[in-house]
Amino acid sequence: ARTLELIEQQGIEKNVAAQSVVLDQLLTDLQNKYPDDVKGITGAGLWRGIRFDEKLSTHKVAETIIKNGLITGESGSKVLRFAPALNVTTQELKIMVERLDQSFSEISKPDFSRV
Repeated sequence: ARTLELIEQQGIEKNVAAQSVVLDQLLTDLQNKYPDDVKGITGAGLWRGIRFDEKLSTHKVAETIIKNGLITGESGSKVLRFAPALNVTTQELKIMVERLDQSFSEISKPDFSRV
């Protein structure tokens, strides 16, 4: 009961709703920038997955993203999942997507090992 009280007092539910809209747009922009590599965005709220091209190695993509400062996990064969904190800010989401952008910039280079 105390946990639910704190969630309500701190406006967590409203923050998740607002930040989900921000995250939708940021991830859509990322997908539009890298259409050959990012094939879809899955999930709802702040729990999201990025589905990437079949030619890319899940391990190599995860390794690149982790090297650029984000923690990710695999969800299925070609999906990496992200679960930011429920009190995440817009600025933190922008930093997350900037690091994803940096990662996909590296991944999209012709010399990136795809297997």
